[in-house]
Amino acid sequence: MQQNKWQANKIGLQIEMNNISSHSLILGGEKALNKISETPRLDSELLLAKVLKVDRVQFYYKDIFPERKQVKTYEALLKKRMDGIPIAYLTGYKEFWSLPLKVNQDTLIPRPETEHLVQQSLIKLENLDKNYQILELGTGCGAVAIALAGERPQASIVATDLSVKALKIGKYNAKKLQIDNIQFVCSDWLSGIYNQKFDLIISNPPYVDAKKINYYEPTSLSHEPSVALFADDHGRSCIKEIIQKSIRFLNRDSWLIIEHGHDQSYFCKQLMQSFQLKAIQTTLDYSGIGRITAGQRLD
Repeated sequence: MQQNKWQANKIGLQIEMNNISSHSLILGGEKALNKISETPRLDSELLLAKVLKVDRVQFYYKDIFPERKQVKTYEALLKKRMDGIPIAYLTGYKEFWSLPLKVNQDTLIPRPETEHLVQQSLIKLENLDKNYQILELGTGCGAVAIALAGERPQASIVATDLSVKALKIGKYNAKKLQIDNIQFVCSDWLSGIYNQKFDLIISNPPYVDAKKINYYEPTSLSHEPSVALFADDHGRSCIKEIIQKSIRFLNRDSWLIIEHGHDQSYFCKQLMQSFQLKAIQTTLDYSGIGRITAGQRLD
């Protein structure tokens, strides 16, 4: 009997179409992704789980035998992953602060390092009045604002972004997670904020040098929105604007906290100092790199 076969072009896999087990598909996917992903097994499992609409944990308990159409769908996703499209865009979600967040190519993919921004914010908020006002600049999919809103439901949070499409995703995530203490505002940094004072202003702005875009591998950052990644002036223009303009929006004893590049902590400290912020400090990320700098307005 002639066997139907699935040929994954460009990948070099050949798997029989009839009675293909999830185990075989995952192993084939892992082999295919080995050279382009740091987590090829996980990626393969996540893609197949999306296609089959199951939790990937099920693959460790039993073999599943997908239908022909499902195998073809898996093949298509595998090819896209081979082309460098991030796994989060293919699955449609990314976990951040243990929260499942919807993402797409209109939003930056939340990084684990940015959880330090949430951690430092919670530390600073411990010494403030419980009815505090928080402003996040450049919220994207809403990851930081939603994490803080869940941890501090008594806070009033304003989350801004220049992208209407990104704000739509942020609103979706907040509604999905039953978060109701965030106001999403379309604003170019602080241009859309009027007559308000905040106890905490936070931001993870673009900080990659725009002139060095060609230094990065095409598969690394090319699929994410460049407006959320790259900045002029050696990657410092957005940081500079935020620090300069945030001062008049800060209450007394309030904090400004910014995530920045590995070589920008000194720049942030100097600029914060020039605008009379005090208690300036930089904390390290999981890799031991200075990633978060905070300054306090005392007068």
